[in-house]
Amino acid sequence: MLEVLVPRESVPIPEAGLLCAAGAMSATAEGSRAAGRGGQRADSEERALRVLCVDDSPTFRAVLMMTFAGWPGVEVLGCPLDALRRCMGEMFKGTPFDALVLDVEMTPISGVDLAHRIRELPAYRDRPIFFLTGLESKTALTNAALSVDATLIAKGRQTAQELRAAIVREFRDSGLLSA
Repeated sequence: MLEVLVPRESVPIPEAGLLCAAGAMSATAEGSRAAGRGGQRADSEERALRVLCVDDSPTFRAVLMMTFAGWPGVEVLGCPLDALRRCMGEMFKGTPFDALVLDVEMTPISGVDLAHRIRELPAYRDRPIFFLTGLESKTALTNAALSVDATLIAKGRQTAQELRAAIVREFRDSGLLSA
């Protein structure tokens, strides 16, 4: 039996009573495929990836579900605290996510704070983290990304297909996908 010990003081566990503005809403890309079959079929290596996406905007969560349609290993959550709990649960089960895609500005904690907390978890110290952001302050964003060894991906007026292409490009550059 595998036993994983994480010092409680190094990984602050979110209190159960603390609620997210987005609530506990979650969805998987699998569910989005049933809702709207417009997404392209991902190749087998992409489907094998387990990716957790977190964005507190319901609109952008819908975009993420379209972006990752056809990737059954993708989960989209609206609450950063739920995402931290999910990462911890998957780590303890021995099945951590392969990569994380986080919005920068969220409540009650930011994507940068979430990334710092996730990096404290042993299974996630070297996992790729990607920040999706529409923010303009490049210096602040670059410093935030560097502080947790994350990659920035701009979000904005691109289509789900354009966002998917940008994410796939970054996944390939990070070694998650073969060229």
